[in-house]
Amino acid sequence: MKKVKIFYIILILLSITTISFAHSGRTDANGGHYDRSTGEYHYHNGGYIEEDVELIIDESQILVDATDILHEKIENLENENEKLNNEIEKLNKDYKQEIQSLKTEKSNSISIAFFICIIIFFVGYNIGCKEK
Repeated sequence: MKKVKIFYIILILLSITTISFAHSGRTDANGGHYDRSTGEYHYHNGGYIEEDVELIIDESQILVDATDILHEKIENLENENEKLNNEIEKLNKDYKQEIQSLKTEKSNSISIAFFICIIIFFVGYNIGCKEK
């Protein structure tokens, strides 16, 4: 039991000394402050680093460039879509004209067949009348 008490006492002492070395430092918005003993400004927890800002600016420019590329691709796709829609409209117009042409030809064929039937009827009727 005595060994356990000594272990806990040592553990508590080590914890207290670790806590005593840390300080808040009253950091500013950039994550740093002036050290009164040295007169220098320094950062805590990574703080504000100019390289990080440059990296963020570079990444922002990459995003802007990527956005521009995407807008250009979208515009190209919209133009291609418009061309395809125009081609579809032309094909539909040609299809309707072809259907109308076929209907006219069918109507003409029916008319011709009807007149041939009438001629055959009258010729047959006349032949039948002469034989009587």
